[in-house]
Amino acid sequence: MNYYFKILKFAQPYRTYILFSLLCSILYVIFNGLSLWIVGSLLSSVMSTESLFSTNGDTFTSIINSYIFGYINNQDTISKLQFLCFILISSFLFKNIFYFLNTVLLSYANNKIITDLRNEIFSHIQKLNLGFFKNKDTSEITSIIITDVNLLRGVLSRTIINIFNQPLTVLFCIITLFLINYQLALITFTVIPISGFITIKLGKSLRRKASRMSVQMASLLNIVIENITNIKVVKAFTRELDQIKNFTLEGQKLFYRVFKLDAMIKIMPPINDMIGSIIGAILLWVGGKQVLIDGTLTPDGFIKFFTFLFAMFTPAKKLVNLNAEINTGIASAKRIYTLLDSKSFDNLDDSKSKKIAINDFNQKIEFQNVFYKYNDNQDYTLKDIDFVINRGDKIALVGESGSGKTTFSDLISRYYSVSKGNIIIDGIDINSLDVISLRKKIGIVSQNNLLFNTSIYDNIKFGNIDVSEEDIFNAAKIANACDFIEKLDDKYQTIVGEKGNKLSEGQKQRIAIARAVVKNPSILILDEATSALDAESEDKIQLAMNTIMKDRTVIIIAHRLSTIKNCDKILVLENGSIIEQGNHAELINNSGKYSQLYKLQFLNKK
Repeated sequence: MNYYFKILKFAQPYRTYILFSLLCSILYVIFNGLSLWIVGSLLSSVMSTESLFSTNGDTFTSIINSYIFGYINNQDTISKLQFLCFILISSFLFKNIFYFLNTVLLSYANNKIITDLRNEIFSHIQKLNLGFFKNKDTSEITSIIITDVNLLRGVLSRTIINIFNQPLTVLFCIITLFLINYQLALITFTVIPISGFITIKLGKSLRRKASRMSVQMASLLNIVIENITNIKVVKAFTRELDQIKNFTLEGQKLFYRVFKLDAMIKIMPPINDMIGSIIGAILLWVGGKQVLIDGTLTPDGFIKFFTFLFAMFTPAKKLVNLNAEINTGIASAKRIYTLLDSKSFDNLDDSKSKKIAINDFNQKIEFQNVFYKYNDNQDYTLKDIDFVINRGDKIALVGESGSGKTTFSDLISRYYSVSKGNIIIDGIDINSLDVISLRKKIGIVSQNNLLFNTSIYDNIKFGNIDVSEEDIFNAAKIANACDFIEKLDDKYQTIVGEKGNKLSEGQKQRIAIARAVVKNPSILILDEATSALDAESEDKIQLAMNTIMKDRTVIIIAHRLSTIKNCDKILVLENGSIIEQGNHAELINNSGKYSQLYKLQFLNKK
């Protein structure tokens, strides 16, 4: 339940709407009670014309009748009936007006709460470091943002409205029942705890089933995301039928989860109906005896008692369902707060903690005995890295897959924090630097560049939103992208599609390079930046790279060793350690690992 109350903290900014809604809810209950009293009076009039207008006596029924009908008691029957009809219409009119205002105000607050919650989740995700995303499936995160938040929206829309109206209506009816006849009321409320006990027990089961359903929904979503993302691979290996089979099996599991949850929800109303019918039969027997034999209850009081009793059943059922809804919502709220409580922050709030902003990169980057391992790994990905990168250096990282090349560059961008050792930039520990100002000085082109589903122009501008149109065109020219862009029908306004799937791999790579160029970074990281290009484009890009690398510190991760021959220093990594370092000529002469790799590539070319 604590998770549900945590969600409700988002309601605080909209307390004015909720307070006005509560006022409308109180007025709704009052006019609803009036309408019920009038209906009871109409039913009484069928039994006895006197009971409708009887204002004599000291019973609660007579006292209320005297307030409503006292001043027209001397008028003729038709006038009294006309007045009764007018009061009935008026009470229903005001009841529905206040009900509408109540629900509209709460609906506004509910939708704002959900909007704020969704914004909070998305903002929180932006602050998490890359390590978090390595341990979480995309489908699970997506399921929380979409499925759980939408489920919670439905729960809140029903519970927030009912959490005011129904308890007030039930309380009003309870008070009225006790005032009409406390003996019958006591009989009624000796049976209600049984219903409450059953409801609590079923509620716990509901929470478990709702949680399992959310997990299964994420599993099904994972299949969809992986299938669509890797559809080319699926078709290449003709695994469509296997994918359909897997989806069907997971869908069947979800069906059973949802069905069990629905069955549990649906069984509660019949159970409570049966409890209500038992209460009704007992009261009919006892109340009938008081009217027909003992004379301790008037027919008018008897009818009004049952009018308010059965009127109470509907909001009481909604309160029972409210418990089921809340337990369903708690499961989603728990998953939401599991995400919101994640502490793997990326330090995007560094400015608030007085971190040092880096205005430029002027001297050097020092790796001082740096070790790094990912959270769940026992072995270090990088081991005892001790190296200096001076301003303007062109450094290449070489090694087999998994040797630690990308991790090396990721530590410079502070996507991760070192496990042991220090990284010093211009004499300042990297952990003391404001991470946003640091990353503004770094441009990255990776081997798997993803574009946003917007125009080519906007994808390039994503690198620096403050650049001019001319800067964007120049960046495209440097990246050898302007030729193919100009051949497109919409040129720079061409929409690239999801993940850039409307462009070839080489075209996407060139857009990504232009995006890095337009950023004008002090440090440029090229992670297989030309890997997706054909030989001709690669030569052109390499010339462009030679231009943009001037006066910049460049870190190149490359498998094609021919592209790094002119680097100032080449680091050869193996199992996370630097096993060789030097320029191309030095490493070739050493006849070590680099020399072997280079000769192997050279022979393969021949």
